[in-house]
Amino acid sequence: MKKISLFFVSVGLLAAATAFADFDSAKWQFKKELLVPSGAGGFGEVVFDAEVFGKAKADLSDVRIVGVNNAEVPYVLATEAPQRSRENYPAAILNKGITPGEFTAFITDIGRGGALNNRLEILTNSENFRRQVAVEGSNDKENWLTIAEKSIYDYTLEFNAKDTSVEYPEATWRYLRVKIFDRGEKPLTILSARVYRETAVAAKEIRYPGVILEQTQDAAHRASVVIIDIGAKGLPTGRIALETDDINFNREIALEGSNDGASWAILGARDVIFSYDTPKFRGAKLETRYGENSYRYLRLTIFNKDNQPITIKGAAAFGLLRKMIFAFDPASRYSLYYGNPLARFPEYDLKDYLAYFDADARRSASLGPEAANDQYVPPAPPIVPFSERYSWLLIAVLVLAVIVVGLLAFQMLKRTVGSPPASP
Repeated sequence: MKKISLFFVSVGLLAAATAFADFDSAKWQFKKELLVPSGAGGFGEVVFDAEVFGKAKADLSDVRIVGVNNAEVPYVLATEAPQRSRENYPAAILNKGITPGEFTAFITDIGRGGALNNRLEILTNSENFRRQVAVEGSNDKENWLTIAEKSIYDYTLEFNAKDTSVEYPEATWRYLRVKIFDRGEKPLTILSARVYRETAVAAKEIRYPGVILEQTQDAAHRASVVIIDIGAKGLPTGRIALETDDINFNREIALEGSNDGASWAILGARDVIFSYDTPKFRGAKLETRYGENSYRYLRLTIFNKDNQPITIKGAAAFGLLRKMIFAFDPASRYSLYYGNPLARFPEYDLKDYLAYFDADARRSASLGPEAANDQYVPPAPPIVPFSERYSWLLIAVLVLAVIVVGLLAFQMLKRTVGSPPASP
């Protein structure tokens, strides 16, 4: 109880503290009421919405929390990015063999029992394949339990897309038996394998439903072109997932982004999508990742070659969740200001000691509707130099000067030519 009381006393002091930054509300165009939870004070979290993303600066450096007496409240920006750590185990390959026309099999030995592991990666120099894989676990090489079934693939020759890893529930298996089902195809060349334990905190993403504006055929490039609207510009996204009822296809794709639907920018390298449901292989990849951006429109080009076009039924874009963390007093009122293109990132001490407080004790806050800031004063336009404001006058003066100099030179030349020669 003492620790809890001390925590809330500390938080109360933090909630009462304000930043000494010079906040001038006349420089911010928009604001929202920041609704904090009732009850005890503490640290709050609020997630940005589409209106803030659409009208704040792309890096969110112009967002501010303002409390009573126009006092600026410190905050920390946080992005819910994935966090991964990996512990590798040397994996010796035992009893590798092939049953012609059926499967390739081998056993990996990580050398000791009791070591936690949850992922196997198959290393091969084979290219352009798709296979089903089954993984079994054992600690004595006598009793085996199936722990994972998955499809692996390689499109190195066509699209440079590859996935040969298999994830399974965390366990302490010393031995893993791997079966790669060839089913009449050429066996893969197995070089080695890696076994490791991967711990990850999954990224928290926001889903932005997409509306398919048009889906047309580009006969010249033997391609389908799909334009998707995610609803607003400024939304940070880095992944798009597609929906289709078509099966048994694999297509190269290219992705572009735009905010006006007219000028387009390439988003990363080309990728592949596929979906198979056959006796030898079942699996699908209907999403692609790209460098995070804030475009409203995405243009997907699907290169069909001479195949029947596939129909995209739906799409959604995904972006990492972004939020701000701040100390609050439930008895106070707070506003979120944004929309100042001249603002810089604020610097608060809060970022240096926030980690010392329990993240699980943070409480969710919310944003009210957007309102125009009635105190906003547009910045004065920059002073244009006289020479730029009256460039025509400068040109006229120069032309006149040239004419005058020319006339003077002409008069001097005329006098010189017209004068009688000097007497000897």
